[in-house]
This record gives sequence, C-alpha cells and structure tokens, in this order.
Amino acid sequence: MRISAWTGLAKNSTTTRKFPIFVDGKDAVLGTLTPADMAAAYTPASVTLGAGATALSASGRSGILLTGDAGGNSITSITGGVSGQTLAIVFQDALVNISTAAAKLEIAERFYAKQYDTLFLYYDGTNWEEIGRIHNSGAPTAITLGVGVAAIDVTSVPAVGHVKKIKLTGDAGANTITSITGLTNGETLEIVFIDALVTITTTAAKLLGNVSYVSAAHDTLTISYDGTTFREVSRQQQTGLNGVLGAQTARAATVTTLQATGAITPTGGVAAAGGFSVAPRLCHTGGMPARVSTDGTELDIVVTELYVAEVFIDANCTVTGLAVFWGALTNGNAKVMLFDSAGNRVAISASTDVSAFTGDSYGTRIAFSAPYAAKGPATYFVGVICDDNTNDINTHTLGNFGAGKITGLVYATEAGYATITPPTTFTTGLGPIATLY
Repeated sequence: MRISAWTGLAKNSTTTRKFPIFVDGKDAVLGTLTPADMAAAYTPASVTLGAGATALSASGRSGILLTGDAGGNSITSITGGVSGQTLAIVFQDALVNISTAAAKLEIAERFYAKQYDTLFLYYDGTNWEEIGRIHNSGAPTAITLGVGVAAIDVTSVPAVGHVKKIKLTGDAGANTITSITGLTNGETLEIVFIDALVTITTTAAKLLGNVSYVSAAHDTLTISYDGTTFREVSRQQQTGLNGVLGAQTARAATVTTLQATGAITPTGGVAAAGGFSVAPRLCHTGGMPARVSTDGTELDIVVTELYVAEVFIDANCTVTGLAVFWGALTNGNAKVMLFDSAGNRVAISASTDVSAFTGDSYGTRIAFSAPYAAKGPATYFVGVICDDNTNDINTHTLGNFGAGKITGLVYATEAGYATITPPTTFTTGLGPIATLY
C-alpha cells in the first residue's frame, strides 16, 4: 500500500478541514482536522538522542527533527505509534540509522541518514512502514564515459551520508555497462543520465523485470549495494519503462501487478520470472519434437532449396544453435539458421559436415556462428539447407503452422537467403523437425 503525505492544508488556516491521504492512488478521508490540529502538524518535535539510544518515541508526533549522539545511534524500535499515524523524520546530522527492526523499509537495508534527509513512515497498528524518503545528497559528480567503456567506478565519488550521486554522460558510440564498483555495504548510488547513450545491464545490477535499463536524457536510476549485489531501488524515467509501464515509473520494489487495457508491446521482450533464466530447448518447430525414431517423414534434400518451419519463442533467451532430426542418410554439409517473423535472418551456422551424424536421430547440435539474443514472446522460423542431394531430414507430416521451402538458391551464396518470405501455411513433408538450444 502506498500512502502519500497530506496536501492542501494551510498552516494558519482558521477552518476545520478534512484530512486527505492518498491510498494506492485513491483519496481516503481519515476524520477531520481543527485549526489547532493543523498548527500542531506543522510543528515538528526536536529530539536529541542520548549516547547509545536505540529507541525513538513517536507518541503524539507527526514530525521529528532528529539529532544523533556524537557516537552515533542505531534505532531498532519506534514506540508510541497509533494505527493510521504518519511520521516524518528530518535528520539534522548523519549520526543516525534506522534499522529494519524499527520499520519495514523500501529495501531490506538500514536507512543511513545524512544531514537533512527525510524518512516518511506510516503505522498500521502493528508495524511502521516506509512510504517515502527524500535524500539530500548534494551536487552530483560528473562522469563521462570513454569509447567502449563498460564499467562504472564510483570509488572516488564522495558519499554524503551513505549516498553517492553521479551525472553520467555516455560516449557517442554508446556504452553498455556490465560492471559497477566503488560502493561499500549499505551505500546507495543515484545515477542521473545526461543522454540516451548508456545501457545498464542485469550483469551490473539486479534490475526491475530482469531487463537491461536503457537510459533517456534526464532519467534517474537509484541502486543500492548490500555487500554482495547491486539492486535497483527506484527509477524515474522520462520515456517510460522500456515501453512497458509508462512514464515516471518509480518505487520499483513495490510493483506487484500491472493492469492495462488494450495491447502491451514490450519492445525489449519479456524476461524470465523470478530472476531466473529461460532456455530454448523446449522450442520445437511446430511446437512438436520427435518422440520416437520413426516420427515424421523423410525428405530427400534438393541442394537448391531451403526448408523452413515455424517455431515459437515464449520469452527472452539466448539461442546457441539448432538440433535437426536427421533422416536415414546423412551426407555432405549443412547450414542451419534462424529468421525473425518478418523473414530477416538473425543467425546462421558455418557449413557443417553432417556425414558422421547418426541417422533418424537429432545427431549432433549445430551451433550458430554467434549466439542470438532472442526476444519473446514472438514467432521465428528455422531454416535448413544442404549441399548433397543424398542427405535426408525428417519433416512434419501434420500441422497448422508455417512450413514450406524456398527454391532457386545456391548453397554457398548466403546473401541469397539473407531474407525470405516466411511460409504462413502448412505443406506436409517440408518443414524440418528441429529444436533450438
């Protein structure tokens, strides 16, 4: 539940007013406020912690100006709260931290205050929950990336409290960041992007949706470090969340449900759930693999023909190559390839000797010349071409998917099949039985 601070109350008002807060984006009214109440709400209590103090009283308070002891204070409990109470803590120095024992924080880390930071809390009758924070991190440090630079090192960037802030400018050739260094346990890095030339990958940090962050000018990405892993805390984007979630998406840790009307077009694809991975080994042409060695029907290869079958990839994954269900005769060389739904070839193997492959089996996997980062869910097409008329492949005999052939080709001339017109109907005995890997 997201609750914002109240708005629209004048400190010197002489009128009793309703007290509105916003709960999950909808107005909710919690009683009324008298002029005396409103005056008190604008008068935060000044609290100075003693040496070793670990508790903070919120009794009768909506705001606290908090000063720590010179030796530092770690707050493990906030007492005196009543159900529905909101509390704003404005830190007067960098001597206090709020532990997760005291409040449920946005990220499972202590809140390390710096001078003039503000932490907003809400009490639900049992627990204090964070509803917002304001960092006073000072002026950001400007960093300009060089050609091909793939790492960001913020070791020399000064930390105010436990926050480092940088203004990041990419190289004209663009930078893909795979590594971030220079934070210590509990520190946070706020990155303000000056341009749209930088991509932060999931190798550098655990990001929302396990999808790389593609910057736009004036975007802000906040990342925390727990001593082992960099994790996204929040983002503020000028152009939306990779085309998925709309502009100005923030509080990434609290996004649980996406509701939309009409089509959603995730141009970056859909990543695996839970931070795990997707393998393409269950992506079979026609959605059907060979079950036994007698499946399919054998096709005698014609060397001027490319045999094509539709395959569906349901999520982002890396496709390394293709396993073809070869026929009884395996002779000569073959190339396997992958086309996108528009018929553009996106991956191809080198010419591979298949004469030693076992007949009526998947034989040996054939790797593409370079792995392909496929985006899903989407339709693709597999292609097989051979240079020996005595070679056989097993093909689908029944289906309702695209399966056919492209004729008039030359095996050695790959430019001739760099693009194809993908089949949209099924022709029996032409579509190769094959599986991605």
